[in-house]
Amino acid sequence: MIPLASRSPTTRLTLLFASVSTTVLLLLGLLVGILVERHFVEIDLVLLQGKLELVRHAFAHAPSPVAGDDLGQRLDAALVGHPDLAVEVRRGDAPLFLA
Repeated sequence: MIPLASRSPTTRLTLLFASVSTTVLLLLGLLVGILVERHFVEIDLVLLQGKLELVRHAFAHAPSPVAGDDLGQRLDAALVGHPDLAVEVRRGDAPLFLA
């Protein structure tokens, strides 16, 4: 292999440009990946807070604490379109109330 010092200035500048460009693009890609991940986590938290507010609203407008069927229907309506989201409702130490 030919030592770097004996190569032409054009070759040395090309290698320098290629290595600097590669490093900058890798760092920029890493930064963009981290920022996108944070953004999606933030969006998920906002959606979960919205669903939590809907669940609180369903409980606040339930006719009585025993009206489990009506509350279950309200929760189903509040969580429609989110098949991976589950809500578990318990009353203190009592067994599972709604899921």
